[in-house]
Amino acid sequence: MIRRASAVLLSALLVVACAPAPSPAAPSATTAVLPSPSSGPTSPPSATLAPPSPSTPVLSPSPVPSPTPAPTVEAFWAAVRRGLDEAGRLRITVIGPSPGVLRYQPDASATVADGKVVFVCLDGRAWDGQGGSFVAVPGAWSCGADALIDGFRHSGQPVDAWSRDLPADQSIVEQVILEPAGRWRWEYHARSLAFGGSVTTTVWVDPAGGRILDARRSDPTGETRYGISYSEPFPPIVAP
Repeated sequence: MIRRASAVLLSALLVVACAPAPSPAAPSATTAVLPSPSSGPTSPPSATLAPPSPSTPVLSPSPVPSPTPAPTVEAFWAAVRRGLDEAGRLRITVIGPSPGVLRYQPDASATVADGKVVFVCLDGRAWDGQGGSFVAVPGAWSCGADALIDGFRHSGQPVDAWSRDLPADQSIVEQVILEPAGRWRWEYHARSLAFGGSVTTTVWVDPAGGRILDARRSDPTGETRYGISYSEPFPPIVAP
């Protein structure tokens, strides 16, 4: 069996070996055609570079200005205190039914009548000299800037000294308004038992320097205006 299978296999191999070789097939349409040697090397086409387009600038949005916040009552009077501290002195002339002159230093204050000092407040103590000779006034007193601020905020007017024992106005309403020119306007509305009616006071301040620009008051006794001066000199306020 092995020898016969070998003979059959050998015959098959001879048939394949003697078969004519197939003719070469024509090139198909997808066959690449190479250039002839005489045409020389073909340079690859150069790429055409377009000029760079100018970059469009990116515009940042303009910042939106934030509205100026309305000043507070505390900020208003803090500015007044700062203005007096920086100037070192303040003279207020009262023009109205009860005329007089008030003098302020940061820590002291006084009242002047007919060119004479008639009341002094210094270091928490007060002396009244309207009777001709000075007499100590009992109690603890706010002087200087404290007296100025407490007087306006509790009675709607500047005073030379303030004490918690003094009667304050009732139904007090305070507000501060920012005016178009940049000034701060403090408005005070209250009812005064001492004057028997309503009280309205307005004070204008330059917020940059903290100096009072003008002040006015209205009560049952009439209209009062306050002349303001930070430059007019006066003798230092001392204890009598």
